[in-house]
Amino acid sequence: MDAIRATIDAAYIQGFLGFFGALIGAAALIVSIRIAAKNTLNEIKLEKVAESKRDQYIALTEAYTQYLVSSLTLPTSCDADGSGNSENHNDWNLHLAKYIELVGCINKVNLITTSEIRLELFKLEKELTSYQASVSNHYFNNHSQDLSHELEDKVFEFAKLLRVDLGIENDSIIEDRLLVLRNS
Repeated sequence: MDAIRATIDAAYIQGFLGFFGALIGAAALIVSIRIAAKNTLNEIKLEKVAESKRDQYIALTEAYTQYLVSSLTLPTSCDADGSGNSENHNDWNLHLAKYIELVGCINKVNLITTSEIRLELFKLEKELTSYQASVSNHYFNNHSQDLSHELEDKVFEFAKLLRVDLGIENDSIIEDRLLVLRNS
């Protein structure tokens, strides 16, 4: 009877340990699934943030380009005989709309970017405000506007910072050559 009892006890222990092992395996599987799901959600979130950054940076670049072209092609408020022209006022209104769109894009980028870029964006915005004052003086008072090169240099440097934030490699030698070409 001892042999039968020992066999039954051994089978009971084997069954208990098998069941306990299955529970541990199931728990490990559940934990690994949760970790994988959490990592996947984090990756999706990071990917969406990166995509949003890219879209906002592209919108900022487009708004800046439209604003700069508008400011460089903006006539003065008076035509050749000295009287105001409604078409010129429309040009000014379109230019202001492009400026407002650019400021809106700057504010959107401020929401999604790093502190370093926000600081540089603030400096760029100050330069932009100064440039807009120059454009206003050109439009209303027929003064020359000579700040576009300074603004373009700052925008070029800022664009390099955005490229780094997006993970786009920059070759410093080529970037220096581009800067020389832009200034020539």
